[in-house]
Amino acid sequence: MVVLNKVTMTYHASEDRIRMTAQIKGGEQAVFWLTLRMCRLFVGSICRHLEKTGDHQARVEKNLQQSCRQREAEWKHTPSPPVSLTPQAMIVLPKSVKLSCSENGARFLFPFKEGNGALLQMSNLELRQWLAIMHKNFKKADWPMDVWPTWFMDEGSASN
Repeated sequence: MVVLNKVTMTYHASEDRIRMTAQIKGGEQAVFWLTLRMCRLFVGSICRHLEKTGDHQARVEKNLQQSCRQREAEWKHTPSPPVSLTPQAMIVLPKSVKLSCSENGARFLFPFKEGNGALLQMSNLELRQWLAIMHKNFKKADWPMDVWPTWFMDEGSASN
């Protein structure tokens, strides 16, 4: 199994897909083309996972609580240079991806060469930052936004 250290997500109109350029631990690169169908599954699963984590005894309305956590994660995001793509990068169009969530985050297992998997692991904070990037790509692609929960789209207008 290979471990993905860093990924860059970019929508490409000519493919109508999101290109996830990944840096593999050890220096190689790989490209994973993600379809709308797959991205919708990721977004829905990750949002449901994040809704289950955190303080369930809070006195704040759930949508407002989730919205605040989302904004905090976005504010903490420090942009870094994108993963550079080399001609030797392996290109993968995954037909399926295994996603497993825990209290602390999630693991994506992408198919990779010779039957091995490529593992991308993220904390809950990183998942929220990843969702913000995916949301921008959905908007750029003009993809349906119905998979996004109100708390994600809400800028804090929920009542307490």
